[in-house]
Amino acid sequence: MIMILLALGMWAVPPAWAAEPKPKIQVGPISKGKTLPGTRRINGEYAKSKPTIEFTVTLTEDMPMKDLVAFIYFFDANNTLVHQGSAGPELDQTKLQEEYTKKLERMKRENPKATSFVIKIEGQSTAQAGKKYQFSHMIQEQDPKWTHIVVVVGSRDGERTARVYPKFDPNVLIFPDKPKVTYWYQS
Repeated sequence: MIMILLALGMWAVPPAWAAEPKPKIQVGPISKGKTLPGTRRINGEYAKSKPTIEFTVTLTEDMPMKDLVAFIYFFDANNTLVHQGSAGPELDQTKLQEEYTKKLERMKRENPKATSFVIKIEGQSTAQAGKKYQFSHMIQEQDPKWTHIVVVVGSRDGERTARVYPKFDPNVLIFPDKPKVTYWYQS
């Protein structure tokens, strides 16, 4: 009798491997930040600090960087879409500077008489699985006032993952990428 109850109990518990699969693209927490003041010079004056939206993206599979897209949808207090934008991964400036220096030195060795050089440096071509990529979107002064946003990240033609900031019911919101979203993260 005990063996029968144990056997029935084993069938009642779902196996661990039957858990819901993780999405291919994971969106980290969203936060508001600011650019560093004086990082760019415009018309002889340093630019003022600007507010930004920042978040991280982690992939479970490698993906070409050109296929990775990130959109930000801004909503007002009436849950109306008032603005949309895109975000890009922040580039590793030290790595790019090292690559620039190496290319410049090589070009000077190959052509020592040249007075100017054209150096083209491209960012990373493949987004690697398991690596966190920092994304940011600078909010412009002309952007309308917003109360909450939806960040949608995914492949250009495939599934997309979304996160709402601050915590809000995403079923109320209407935006162009909503039908493509396969997984929602809670903020």
